[in-house]
Amino acid sequence: MEFGELLNQLLIDLQSLFRKSFKKSKITLSQITLITSIPLRGLDMTSLSKKIGVDNSTLTRLIDLLVKKELLVRINNPKDGRSKLILLTTKGVSFKREVESKIDKIGKEIHTNNNLDKYDQSKDFLNALHWEINKAKLK
Repeated sequence: MEFGELLNQLLIDLQSLFRKSFKKSKITLSQITLITSIPLRGLDMTSLSKKIGVDNSTLTRLIDLLVKKELLVRINNPKDGRSKLILLTTKGVSFKREVESKIDKIGKEIHTNNNLDKYDQSKDFLNALHWEINKAKLK
């Protein structure tokens, strides 16, 4: 397989694994992506839209659903009264921690049979790949 094909297959496999792992939580992969992308101090909608790679209307719909589930709140941005800041509620912070814990567990399960050298090499490669993907997003 070519590198691009491997990236595509990795994306498909990870999405499938995450959907399966979070099926019982009755929350979509897009909603999980959004929740895990919001820092505890919150984030403005424009930055959040760029971070997860969706347009503002899609982001608004996702946020509306998560506000109804009491996982997020919108407040006026204290730095810029014209924009909104998206914050996790207490329930949202708790859910985010559960998701992050489950993601860590998935990562550990994937590496169960690997020795430490392979694990460290895999982490180094994933960090480098993450860096390159973020550079590509800026172009």
